[in-house]
Amino acid sequence: MSTEIETRVAATVAGQTPKAIRQEFQRVLKRSAVSAGRARLQLSFRDVIYFCFKKELEQEGISVGPDERRELYSVFRRNVAHSGRWRRDGQQLKRSGNVPVVFDLGPIINRSSSELRAYRLGSTRIERNPEICGGQPVFRGTRVPVQQVVEQIRQGVPVEQLREDYPALDRAALSYAALKARMGNDPGRPPGRLQIRRAAGEAAD
Repeated sequence: MSTEIETRVAATVAGQTPKAIRQEFQRVLKRSAVSAGRARLQLSFRDVIYFCFKKELEQEGISVGPDERRELYSVFRRNVAHSGRWRRDGQQLKRSGNVPVVFDLGPIINRSSSELRAYRLGSTRIERNPEICGGQPVFRGTRVPVQQVVEQIRQGVPVEQLREDYPALDRAALSYAALKARMGNDPGRPPGRLQIRRAAGEAAD
């Protein structure tokens, strides 16, 4: 998966904040926040896996200092088999020490890949048309505003209910909306107040 990933998307998948990711690159990994001449940091899939794994270590209460995190990042990003206390063998990651530990990266890789694929596929379902919903982003072929579904997910409406309310939306569209709900609003001007409606007739229109 070589496509560059926006920081906000990567942060959502990794359970981090964009600010935390930028700070990790600048203060710990010593990598510029500009990638390939872009004004914004763009991450690779290996970067995302690094941040997902870092998050899991934190949740397990495993402390990893800056020097060791740079070694860990080298194993992920530079595709080297061994760096410092870390050694990668396929989807297994081994940490040496008084008590060696072996981590299975398979679940992290599979989940991250699935979510990123869902986001990319779902983003192809979005369109803007000045004649539909005032030019708001809507799901292609419908009159359903993306932000409307996102807000409903944030309010706790189950995905199963949304499938019934919006039969025109496929799994990719709803997965995309679910990720957007976790991501927060886009930077810039806040969206106008939405009129949430779940009438099946309008949803299927």
